[in-house]
Amino acid sequence: MATAISMKLFLAIVGVLIATQFLDYWLGTERAQAEGLYDDQRGRSGRVAKLGGLLLLLVVRLMESAVAMAVPVLDSHGAIATAAAIALWRAEAQSAENHILALGGNGIPVLSQLLAAFRAVEQFIMPKIPSPSPPPAPRVRPGGES
Repeated sequence: MATAISMKLFLAIVGVLIATQFLDYWLGTERAQAEGLYDDQRGRSGRVAKLGGLLLLLVVRLMESAVAMAVPVLDSHGAIATAAAIALWRAEAQSAENHILALGGNGIPVLSQLLAAFRAVEQFIMPKIPSPSPPPAPRVRPGGES
């Protein structure tokens, strides 16, 4: 039962992600044309990157399913792929919001509030994650070699 619910949730998020990717691509194209910066090669690269993100999500979901079948104790019920889909959606939504604002719009009210909530959660979590320590300085041997 949990797997069916998680699959439906994953597919729903992927559906919203695809719609957001289309919106982001369209707004990015409009913005680039308005600024006189449109380039076919960059547009093609953007399309390929968006498809690559979707394919990566599907591979992660398939790997989760394969691990769950091989080792039932490690069944995450698609949580990793769903979290990755949400993270990718957040990046696409933020990009679309930036394009809207750059084109002179006021943003989409619900989207702006949702992105503000994501930023608040990130600010709450990030200070608790310790910064990586710098690598140790190389030791200098008596002969001047490190």
